Amino acid sequence: MFYNLKLFFRNISSFKFRYWWLVIIAMLIHRLPFLLFIPSEAVIVKQVAMIAAYIILTFALLKNLKYFGICLILAGVLLNFAAIAFNAGLMPVSPGALSSANLSSIGAVVGGVLPKGSGILLTIQQTKLWWLTDIIPVRQMRLVCSIGDLIMLVGIIVLGIQIIYKAYPRTNSREFKLVIDKASMERGKQ
Repeated sequence: MFYNLKLFFRNISSFKFRYWWLVIIAMLIHRLPFLLFIPSEAVIVKQVAMIAAYIILTFALLKNLKYFGICLILAGVLLNFAAIAFNAGLMPVSPGALSSANLSSIGAVVGGVLPKGSGILLTIQQTKLWWLTDIIPVRQMRLVCSIGDLIMLVGIIVLGIQIIYKAYPRTNSREFKLVIDKASMERGKQ
C-alpha cells in the first residue's frame, strides 16, 4: 500500500491537468457565500454563485477529458448541476435522508437553506429531478449525498489509480493492460 502511495506522489508530477486554477476558483465561488452569510441571507447570491461555480468547473473538466477518471467526475458534476439548475440554484436535500443520517437536529425548516452546506431542505414532492438530489444517507459519516456525488467519488478513485499507474489516456482494455504490465515490471526492477 505504501508503495502505491509512493508511486502516486512520484507520478503526480507528470499528471497534466489543464485549467487546474479554474477548479480552485469554482470551489471558492461555491463556498464563499455560504461562509459569509447566515443561511437565510443572500439566497440569490448563493444561487448565482452555485450555478457560476458549476459552469466554471464543467469548463475545466471538459478541457481534461483524456483522463477516464475525469470523465466520471464530469458525469457526477453534470448530474448534480442538473439537480441544482432545476431546483432554483441550490441542491435539494431530503428531510427523510437527513433523519436517516442522524442529522435531523440541524435546525433547518422545509423550504429553508441548510445551516451547513449548500443545500435547501425540500420534500421529494417539492423537488424536481428528486432522484438526482441529496437523498442517500450515509449514517456512519453523518452526511447525505446524491448519485452524482457517488459517481464523482468513483471518478476520483479511478483518477488516483490512473496517476499511480500512469494510465492517463482513455484507452481500450488491451492498451491499459500493457500500461499496467509495464508499471508492474518497473516496480519489480526496483
